[in-house]
Amino acid sequence: MRAAYLNLQRRWRNACSLAQERMDDLERLKSDWNRFKIDFDALQLWTRERAAEVSAVDVEACGLAQKDLRPLEERLAQVCAEVEDKLPDLDAFNDFYCEMARDCRLDDSDEIKRWFIRANHDWEELTARAAALLRRLRHTRNLFDNYEALRERELAWLKGFDARLTELELDAANSSREDGVLRPLRSSLAALRAEFAGREATARAGEAATHLVQRSGMQDAERVEEMAQVLF
Repeated sequence: MRAAYLNLQRRWRNACSLAQERMDDLERLKSDWNRFKIDFDALQLWTRERAAEVSAVDVEACGLAQKDLRPLEERLAQVCAEVEDKLPDLDAFNDFYCEMARDCRLDDSDEIKRWFIRANHDWEELTARAAALLRRLRHTRNLFDNYEALRERELAWLKGFDARLTELELDAANSSREDGVLRPLRSSLAALRAEFAGREATARAGEAATHLVQRSGMQDAERVEEMAQVLF
């Protein structure tokens, strides 16, 4: 009788110990799920805030001239830097999910898996959108800067052309009508006409390139811009 009683006590203690371990495991599992949900909510809030900033920059860019885009570039560059700095938090979030998945501690409804997929999808979408918009703004501003530089060069050329044409007009007015005297003037005038015609062709090619850039996608537009820079 005593041996049976002692055996019953031992079995009861073992059952209580197993039950306590099971309760501890459940509490740990509940704590892990709550922690994962908190991390998910924090990541989603941060991602939504940065996505709203990107959207605001995109809207503002539509109403600004190309020369005024640099502050928006800086804002977007800051967002991209913040995304890069926040990446360790996403890595920790993913590592925690993988640890629970390996230990078979995910919920049967797959809600934790959906949180994991949603957080990574929104993160990748934010990263891609911010980077694409930053490239677009930089590309647009570079086009404007190149146009401004070209305009300055053309204005300088026009001033020089005007001075040479004025000098040619004065020479013609002060020269006799003898063919030997006028021949050099005609030659100079022909050279000026050829140079001006060449400039007109370049201007038309530049306008065509600009039109093509405006109607092209980002990658094609960048390629057209590179070719135009080589040409001009």
